Amino acid sequence: MMHESVEYSIGAVASLSGVTVRTLHHFDRIGLLVPQRTGTGRYRVYRHSHLLRLQEILVYRAAGLPLSDIAAMLVDDRDRLARLALHLTRLVTEQDRLAAIRATLEQTIHALKGDTPMPVSDLYAPFPPEQQAAHESWLIGRGIVDAGGLARSRAAVQAQPGGLPALMAALRAVEQRMVTAMILPPGDPAHHGLMEDHRALMARFWGAPCDTDAYRGLAQVFAAHDGFATHFEQVAPGLADWVGIAMESHAERLTNT
Repeated sequence: MMHESVEYSIGAVASLSGVTVRTLHHFDRIGLLVPQRTGTGRYRVYRHSHLLRLQEILVYRAAGLPLSDIAAMLVDDRDRLARLALHLTRLVTEQDRLAAIRATLEQTIHALKGDTPMPVSDLYAPFPPEQQAAHESWLIGRGIVDAGGLARSRAAVQAQPGGLPALMAALRAVEQRMVTAMILPPGDPAHHGLMEDHRALMARFWGAPCDTDAYRGLAQVFAAHDGFATHFEQVAPGLADWVGIAMESHAERLTNT
């Protein structure tokens, strides 16, 4: 069991965590992981609380969060338990999603080897196309977009490097950052970079600029359609409300700047 009174050199922390000494120096310079004190010869001294903080930094880096977002989240160490519990929920949800894809791929491989027949209907089990079709019909029915706009959006997606799979991977990465950021209120200024990345990604999906009014309108679409709310809640409980408020707040911030 580790105790706060135990001290660790920077070399010991690097050995325990697998993080280079150079990276630890960088974390110190930017204020992300400041040692307890600097001893004789400018040797950095760390304690148990620093090891816990470093673990959390590495967890969020593995999720693709930039160091600036991580620093904003770690302002108050008293929130660590809530942050980690929320992140664990996201990981479990993502694990379930990947497990469904893995099961489908394993079934496909067995079928290709001639071991077990596979119904054609099972090929796309993790990727229900009817959900996208339903979303598009709803948007057209509400007059939010017309068929021509959807066609332009599809063409823009196909023209992107990597096409739809690459954009969806980018979207999942941004949504994962949102889940991790939920420890702070949705209108917090620390989320500016994250919400700008989300707005830019929407423009890539549309093949057209996502200006302030369009972004605010998209937030209203997310709030009005049960399918979008269901999606966000599957990513993480509470994310649907958080995203709507964060988008509205970001649009308001852009309007006033």
